[in-house]
Amino acid sequence: MDKSLKTDDKTLALLARVKDGDGLAFEQLNEKYSAVTNAASASALRYLERTDIPVGIDSADDLKQEAIIALYRAAMSYDPEGDGRAVTFGLYAKICIKNALISELRRRGAAKRRSDRVARRMQNRSEKASRDNTAVVESRLRLEALAKESRRVLSRYEQNVLSEYMSGKTVAEISDELNKSQKSVNNALYRIRTKLRSLAKEPDAKF
Repeated sequence: MDKSLKTDDKTLALLARVKDGDGLAFEQLNEKYSAVTNAASASALRYLERTDIPVGIDSADDLKQEAIIALYRAAMSYDPEGDGRAVTFGLYAKICIKNALISELRRRGAAKRRSDRVARRMQNRSEKASRDNTAVVESRLRLEALAKESRRVLSRYEQNVLSEYMSGKTVAEISDELNKSQKSVNNALYRIRTKLRSLAKEPDAKF
């Protein structure tokens, strides 16, 4: 075996202790490879700063913790008698840390895209609600203007019929309310529609 690809015995002994649950051993391993975790987390932070992904005040610490967790997982999964015979632990750990941070950056990017989609949907809903409210207000103003203008073309009886009809009453109910025949109410409604259509076509109608 190429000695350059062989993990030194001290590191192997340290890894064995980490796998046995020795917390102090992992602290020593973390200190030994701090340059690797620091460089990887700093590189990930620089990437974030070049993108539109939010960078919080804790981002540097969060990325460093992700790198340390990846180092621990690398220590637990490294097999010097298996794949480890073709790669040193240092290189193996570096690859594991890099891949873990890439996954974290992708996760943050996906979260940012989801957040943007939600924000766009909320903005669209807000704009639609605003347009709907504007349409309702404009419609109400037109009706109010039409009602005001109608007073000059409708007789008092027709105004009473229109008022009852706009309140949702049926022809039969209006007939009972005004003590008029249903035929009289229907005729009044016909005249009202004709007059209001003519009124709406007037160039000076204020609605």
